[in-house]
Amino acid sequence: MKVVVLVAGCLGVIGFFEPFFQHRDLEVSAHRIVTGFDWEEINLTKRRAYLVDLNDNPAMEQALGLNFNNAISPVPFYFISAIVFLVVGFVSLVYGRLSGFAALFSLSAAMLALGGWMRELRVDRELVRAGGERMMTHGATLLLISGLLGLVGSIMVLVKREPAKPKPPPPPPDIPQARVVR
Repeated sequence: MKVVVLVAGCLGVIGFFEPFFQHRDLEVSAHRIVTGFDWEEINLTKRRAYLVDLNDNPAMEQALGLNFNNAISPVPFYFISAIVFLVVGFVSLVYGRLSGFAALFSLSAAMLALGGWMRELRVDRELVRAGGERMMTHGATLLLISGLLGLVGSIMVLVKREPAKPKPPPPPPDIPQARVVR
């Protein structure tokens, strides 16, 4: 299962650099969001109503003086799960097994990845209902697969523990050599 978690981390890292959104001809990855993203480049000078999270209160945000033009996307934070998967996978390979304690970290990272994907899916569906077009692409799919692999690996370890790394056999006992007397 440690290899499954490690593969989940690798897929998550690849998904970080793959396009997560596609708006018209512009592909936006989580890496691009982190390094800098210009809202005017895709003709969004103001955050439209369908881009506001369902739990947000736009009136409260305006009262607090938040700037809609510099909205921070939560998408890069979902890929923290990939880093956790990689660390847990490498430590488990070195240690020889994926322990239940490490599986808890992997399980929480899987929940972050799946929860982030489901949030973005909800926003994407609201966008389509408002008359827009579907925006999620390959990066979102890789985040989903990464989260599912991490979830399966973690649950399997929590249900059935991996055996401990076998100890090396003890060295043979010292046998005295016979002496030849003449």
